[in-house]
Amino acid sequence: MLKIGYGCPEDAMFYIDAEFEELFETGWLQNKRNLRILHDIDNCHISPVGMQDNDNENITFSIYEISTGSKALMICNMLDNIQIWGTIFGDNCTDLLLEIAEEKDITIYLQHFINFDENKFRAYSLVKKREYLNYREFELESVREVIEDAIKY
Repeated sequence: MLKIGYGCPEDAMFYIDAEFEELFETGWLQNKRNLRILHDIDNCHISPVGMQDNDNENITFSIYEISTGSKALMICNMLDNIQIWGTIFGDNCTDLLLEIAEEKDITIYLQHFINFDENKFRAYSLVKKREYLNYREFELESVREVIEDAIKY
């Protein structure tokens, strides 16, 4: 289940690009969900010359040049338990993040409000120490926590 907290504790993954380079294994590119992440988030696929844009075959790049959101989703998909700075996820990552969290223990720490599909939303609040009752409860908590965090600085 997805767990949601705020801020960024020291033991959470923060430097996703560097951590991806350390963790990535070529076998990850045979995982169907990782291939979907590349397609849905970065609009690309694997080709003999590297990653290739789905709309323009002349655009190629290495796996290390994919978006930080895709890297973070792939890391979450390949590890069983992770704490990660959730602010790197864009709204386009949330459906896949919720899907992965149904199978993995994922804790994200937010410093901004992130939109989830309220019909798919299921998560645990680290603030309330229980599962959210509904999406609206998450919205209210998130706005309050993000504003309080911003006021501190």
